[in-house]
Amino acid sequence: LSAFLSKYNLTLDFKPHPMFEKYSEMFDLRNPHVKLAENAKAEEYLIFITDFSSYVFDFAYLSIPVVYFFPDYEDFIGGKYQYRKLDLPFEKAFGKLCKNSGDTISELEHIAKNNFLPENNCKNRMENFFLPLDGCCERLYQYCFNN
Repeated sequence: LSAFLSKYNLTLDFKPHPMFEKYSEMFDLRNPHVKLAENAKAEEYLIFITDFSSYVFDFAYLSIPVVYFFPDYEDFIGGKYQYRKLDLPFEKAFGKLCKNSGDTISELEHIAKNNFLPENNCKNRMENFFLPLDGCCERLYQYCFNN
């Protein structure tokens, strides 16, 4: 990760879950390319790395490439946590599911070489996921009550 960040002169903003933010002073981030995110604005990022945060929808709306880094995926689907499946399965999600750091770095490299643009299949999912804002209340009503 450090080599990737250095190669592209990028900074990784690490944003812990809100319930861990009060412990932010305990994070010992020594890499100059990694820092705790403060006042993160989705539109300022080139890539979003997540496990299954709902924050992904902000990035999908902006067509920012997404990488799902989920090293404990087998534990997740095996029921070791509160959830064992997602409302939006990974095969219909907005980026590649990576279960280890090597695959994640490879996917980050792939995205960088693609000028930090999402792959066409992911871009199509992003563009077609949201209802258009024009007349959205009526469309949502029709969708909910006519399906």
